[in-house]
Amino acid sequence: MKFLSIIPVSLVFFLGGFASSSFAQESRWGSPGEETVKFIIAAEAKWANSACSPQPDLKDVIADDFQGTSPSGSRYDKAKAIATDTKSVSRDCQLGEVKVRFFGDSIAIAYGAESAVSRLKMARRQSIV
Repeated sequence: MKFLSIIPVSLVFFLGGFASSSFAQESRWGSPGEETVKFIIAAEAKWANSACSPQPDLKDVIADDFQGTSPSGSRYDKAKAIATDTKSVSRDCQLGEVKVRFFGDSIAIAYGAESAVSRLKMARRQSIV
């Protein structure tokens, strides 16, 4: 009976030896003067302005396998993201303050807000954060 109670404890210690220790990636906020931060903010500005007017260069900054989610919850791909629907062009597109956070050497996330006045049946200001 003692032998059976030792097996689970031994198994836990044995398997625990295979568990790799994990470390959080270092992160930092980008400074406004950094070239990468300037590039990301410029790409975000193109994205924000694409609701108001065609942005031909937007295709260069969106990945071919891009998948987006609209405020209504529907999904869309790169082709739809770079297309401009001239019947529903918004006005007063604005990009608010954008901050960029870097995680390790290859991941960056832009935090910010954009807004536009939509030309739907009832004009309304739509903010996306």
